[in-house]
Amino acid sequence: MPETEGAESSKTIARLAVRGGVWVMIGVYGNQFIGFVAMLVLTRQLSQEVFGTFALAAFWAGLLNIRTKLGLNYAAVRRGELDGRLLGTYFVLDVISGVLSLLLTALVIWWLTPQGDEGAATSGFDQQVAIALAVMMLTEFIPIFAGPANVIIERKMHLSAATLWSFASYLTAYICALILAFATQSLWSLLIINGVAFGIGVIGSRTIVRRDFPEAFRWRWRFDRTLAVGLLRDGIATGMAMALLGVITAQFDNFLVGTYVSRAELGYYDRAFRLAAWPNVLLTVAIARIAFLTMAKVKEDPERLAHTVRMSFWIITTFGVPLALTLSFAASDVVTVLYGERWMPSALFLRLLALASIGTAFLSIAFWLAAALGRHRVTIGLAVSQALLLVTVGTILTLTRGALGTAFAVCINAFLGATIGCIYTFRETKLSPREVLLFPLLATGIAVGAFYAVANLPQWTTMGDSLPEAIARIVATALMMGVVYLGVLLTFNRREMLVRIAFLRASWR
Repeated sequence: MPETEGAESSKTIARLAVRGGVWVMIGVYGNQFIGFVAMLVLTRQLSQEVFGTFALAAFWAGLLNIRTKLGLNYAAVRRGELDGRLLGTYFVLDVISGVLSLLLTALVIWWLTPQGDEGAATSGFDQQVAIALAVMMLTEFIPIFAGPANVIIERKMHLSAATLWSFASYLTAYICALILAFATQSLWSLLIINGVAFGIGVIGSRTIVRRDFPEAFRWRWRFDRTLAVGLLRDGIATGMAMALLGVITAQFDNFLVGTYVSRAELGYYDRAFRLAAWPNVLLTVAIARIAFLTMAKVKEDPERLAHTVRMSFWIITTFGVPLALTLSFAASDVVTVLYGERWMPSALFLRLLALASIGTAFLSIAFWLAAALGRHRVTIGLAVSQALLLVTVGTILTLTRGALGTAFAVCINAFLGATIGCIYTFRETKLSPREVLLFPLLATGIAVGAFYAVANLPQWTTMGDSLPEAIARIVATALMMGVVYLGVLLTFNRREMLVRIAFLRASWR
């Protein structure tokens, strides 16, 4: 029999959210750790041109992927009834969109590649980019076979086993990438990662569902035209908004640098961008996934909805902000220690992009709140405003200031987007901007002031550039940003810190 999800108690939803959040964070941190270690080795092993080619192909892959623009998974998660009709309709639509994506990619490659040297110069396309793009799009077809299983897992918020499978899949994928990198030092070292991870992920998702929810395979899966229209109508707004944020807002800068500056410069920029994304990957990605699922469950209850949003703000301001500040103010030493002197041009980009990651984190809360509430005009509006601003300002600054201008445009875009997102979030949830942002802003100012006070001391200014001294500066910067920042929050907002921690502990139990 199909399942109809009824009303759930506050304690049940809180427990699912907290436990799910912890498991998602474990998975994200685990994958990030092994990816971090693997990418350190890959960065030292591969050239800037290889990373630049990969980043440019990734932009085109995101642009041409129709599946991600339909938002079918978000629509399926928001549906009230989970049955064979939903899973069958979802799967058929996913397959059709995947086939259309491959056909569109083949057409674009045929259209751009034959133009030779002139086409490569004007579009950023060449044979290497075309091959990378084709492989990426073929790889993106693999997750289709796990789509219905993933819908069930997310609807049930049954994320612990999925987390373990995800960790195992990426661990295997990075091992394969490292072996290939040492053997060939080629672009294939990067292209193989998602293929292996997605393949193992399909096996994992279907295994979890067969073990924990076997009734799903006994349902009669069928395609329903009316439901298909409903899924598309409900999902396209979120999917298109995500595409604008994920492709234009998050990757159009790669297109600008790779096309109008150089592929090698894009390699430097891309490595800085990946480091700057740590606050987003470690916090925003995990929080957004759980927050969306939780907000979709409590969307009819304003009090619980506001509490969910408030917790999201608290986690990002408490843990994400000091991490982003550390990456920005220790950028040169971070690049030296992790990537080596060869990658020092990445440091200036990292200083700016790490600050931009803070704005992106705040914008994500507004976006997922609007998606959970079904406010399609808001999700589209947020995404379109971000995309238009980056395309206009980013193009102008890239043409006049090069890759550094691109980084400045990303910062401008992120903070304007955060401002608009916070205005919407506070208005929708009736939260007080003063309660949410005053103390984090105060803590940021004091932490930055403390850093500059210490950085001007003779003991700091006379330190050399050796590896031990660079590590010492990173540790000192992290301590100043972390200890001072959290110390200010505990001093001026102690009650909220203790209440939030107690709530997490109680929900977990």
